[in-house]
Amino acid sequence: MNSWWLLLYRKNFLKALFSCYIEGVEVIALEPYGFCEGVSRAFEMAEEALQKGHPFYALGLVVHNEKVINSLRERGMISLDEKNGTLESLLRSVPDGSTVLFSAHGHDPKLDGIAKEKHLVTIDATCPFVKGNMDRIKWALEKGDSVIYIGNKGHLECEAALSLGNHVYLYEKTINGLRPGYWAISDKRPYVVSQTTMDEEEVDSAYKDILSRYPEAIYAGGRCPSTVKRQTSVIEAPRDVDLFVILGSERSNNTVRLASLAMSTHPSADVLRVLDKKDLEAADLFRYRKAALASGASTDPATYKEVLEYLKMI
Repeated sequence: MNSWWLLLYRKNFLKALFSCYIEGVEVIALEPYGFCEGVSRAFEMAEEALQKGHPFYALGLVVHNEKVINSLRERGMISLDEKNGTLESLLRSVPDGSTVLFSAHGHDPKLDGIAKEKHLVTIDATCPFVKGNMDRIKWALEKGDSVIYIGNKGHLECEAALSLGNHVYLYEKTINGLRPGYWAISDKRPYVVSQTTMDEEEVDSAYKDILSRYPEAIYAGGRCPSTVKRQTSVIEAPRDVDLFVILGSERSNNTVRLASLAMSTHPSADVLRVLDKKDLEAADLFRYRKAALASGASTDPATYKEVLEYLKMI
């Protein structure tokens, strides 16, 4: 009797194992994917500059994706990475009369003055949604209002916003609580603007905290539509997904946000953040049954489709 049960167990186990192997991993492609509008625009402007046949300098990473940047470098773009110095020092190192492309993340207006002094030909690839935020901040400052900016210190977009005036204050949480700087604002109705790549929970939490100090504070917006759609697709992914593959660079804020959201909204799922198919090939994926594939706004469509096909073959 015991032998019969053991034989039956082995038979069912092998049947289940074989079935799992044949069916493979069910893959859900989360949309939108590929470049967002701002990144696509910046990439096209870089492509156009390259087609003119002359090397040009890109101040700050055009987009936060190493694979995309390397493809542009191979064709003649000279990338001035913000990791290697301040944007001002990097710009001053550019030979007079050169062509310089400003990244999609926005920049300090004083850089335009430096470019003029050096007789540089400039290409401004600032994302339209980022520019919209900058315009909101400028408008508030011109009215004499203060602005509280919800963002990540050190990120190019955040630094560009803070450069617009002394009355732009960064809202940032620290280990010991909130930075006290902006609690001294005398303006009773400060404007609140957020970085385009922040997630909804972060912005809501920050705004509620700001309202506790400034009940008449006005939220003027900030998150871009592509960010909202990508984050919503992750949040609303099926509950039985046991693997999220998030495509994008660790330097891409919106990619990092997607991975964070996947972990918080689907705690039983594993989350892999990879740059491309090569990164994914190192992972053991055969134990998963249902995978969701999402991409940050700086991941090109070809890379997304390549990874999607790879997952479907497992």
